[in-house]
Amino acid sequence: VNIHAVLERVKQLTVAGMGPGATVREDYDPSLPPVLGNKDQLVQVFLNLGRNALEAMPDREGKLVITTRLRLDHRIDLGGGERVPTVGVDFDDDGCGIPPSSIAQIFDPFFTTRVVGEGTGLGLSIAYQIVEAHGGRLWAEPVATGHFCLTLPLDHHPQAEADEP
Repeated sequence: VNIHAVLERVKQLTVAGMGPGATVREDYDPSLPPVLGNKDQLVQVFLNLGRNALEAMPDREGKLVITTRLRLDHRIDLGGGERVPTVGVDFDDDGCGIPPSSIAQIFDPFFTTRVVGEGTGLGLSIAYQIVEAHGGRLWAEPVATGHFCLTLPLDHHPQAEADEP
């Protein structure tokens, strides 16, 4: 899956709900090879992260920066002992952030820091499960603003798979 195509689709969907003073900026590494993954499921992951960032911004106005990069420092074992590099994707917003007391629970089903009736607490839990099922990792940084990071394994045999019938 081309991660940038997925992120551009998510950006279109996220921007539609933003206020007039809000911006989304990309800091993409154009040299990234494909990642292993299901396009629709990855759209769901990134859409959850984008919507959470948007909802954390006062009056849905602020800045969201989406960054992609190759992460050689974090390799994933896909079985058989082969460790492949990963693609890192970061979502940084200037919203209210996550209270440090909640960081350990944000991926738990039905946990939410929102006002009752404004969310089910399932979005991040589902995103976490999808990323884990893809062999990746999703976490939040305990900073004053919103900062979510995830890694996904590179498609380590893209040409061989493309040649299969």
